[in-house]
Amino acid sequence: MAQTLITDKNLSPTGTMPAWDGSALTGVSGGGKVLQVVSTTKSDVFSDTNGTNWSDVTGLTTSITPSATSSKILVCWNVALGVSNANNNVFMRILRGTTPISVGDAFLNRNRSTGGGFVHNASAWVMVAGTYLDSPATNSVINYKAQLSSQGSVTKYVNSDGTRANVNYSVGTTASTITVMEIGE
Repeated sequence: MAQTLITDKNLSPTGTMPAWDGSALTGVSGGGKVLQVVSTTKSDVFSDTNGTNWSDVTGLTTSITPSATSSKILVCWNVALGVSNANNNVFMRILRGTTPISVGDAFLNRNRSTGGGFVHNASAWVMVAGTYLDSPATNSVINYKAQLSSQGSVTKYVNSDGTRANVNYSVGTTASTITVMEIGE
């Protein structure tokens, strides 16, 4: 891409920038326009006792209908996770319909997740946040959702630590979100 260095000699006597029409730009496509944004925020607590199996997080699903099959979908998430017992891993993944997206490759018996963390104390929680540029190749409605799993038979939480204690000094409350944006060409 051609670049133009703006220096003092390019300024007019009044100190204003000269008009610039972008004609010097090459190799820049017209893509990348945000065509629509859909977001779901979950502020209540979700809990699940399904152990190491994946479970849908109730209320943390969002849907979008792309305007063209060539559109990409930028998926953004921010999810707070807790577990009932200290020293346990909690995992989260994002799915497009029934297909996990932005997960690691298969390796031995490891959990293929979008994110997660080790919760060292039941009164702690971890925040999992990220983005993924999806290429669904459809103009039909697409559902994106979050699922949870854990290292063992513990209760898993969204938007809460594992103690659920009535204290104001150790942990707070939070909200979790999934936001999707259609990116056009």
